[in-house]
Amino acid sequence: MDLVDNALEEFIELFQGSNSYFGVSKPTGKKNSKGKAEYKHWLEPTPMTKEHWRQHLKGEAYYGSVPIRDDNTCSWGVIDVDRYNIQHQEVISIIRKRKYPLVPFRSKSNGLHLILFIEGVVPAFSMRKKLIEIASDLGINDTTTDIFPAQDEVDLSPDNWDEKRKGNFLNLPYQKATMTTRCAMDNEGQSIPIDKLFAFVKQYRVTPKDFKKIK
Repeated sequence: MDLVDNALEEFIELFQGSNSYFGVSKPTGKKNSKGKAEYKHWLEPTPMTKEHWRQHLKGEAYYGSVPIRDDNTCSWGVIDVDRYNIQHQEVISIIRKRKYPLVPFRSKSNGLHLILFIEGVVPAFSMRKKLIEIASDLGINDTTTDIFPAQDEVDLSPDNWDEKRKGNFLNLPYQKATMTTRCAMDNEGQSIPIDKLFAFVKQYRVTPKDFKKIK
């Protein structure tokens, strides 16, 4: 088995979200006025299969997971800081000083995804509330920051796909895992290879009980 196949099950377990649909991003081949590559984004109305996860990690496609599950719970949440000039190490130092159990990831635009992993699940509205509080304390709760899950609840009961009230997806890290900048960072801001990711996350992953104690 290669590096991707060895890490696949653990990666899926960390980023599992909706079992009804997932996100797709496809490069358009164009760049915007800031020189940033443009993508077309949409939701696929089917569950994400193991092959989809594998394609993403091998660099064959760009996929995203919807953190909020069909029962309005989640096992991970994200503070998405979309600032191209953000100093990753400075933010990581503050996070560790304040003992927030967040795992920092470099986004595809060199922004910052601060992910809170749960060993189990918590209500999506609780995750959103907690992450908004943390973002405010870190001084990054502004117009450049998004919170995922992006909704407190979803409504997938309508038969018509367009009438369903769906969650937003987040682009998954480790796209083309063996050669990527979209990865987790350690406490010194150094990239963590995918085969070391699960062990690193385990240091900060919290139970639902400990989640309630985060201040």
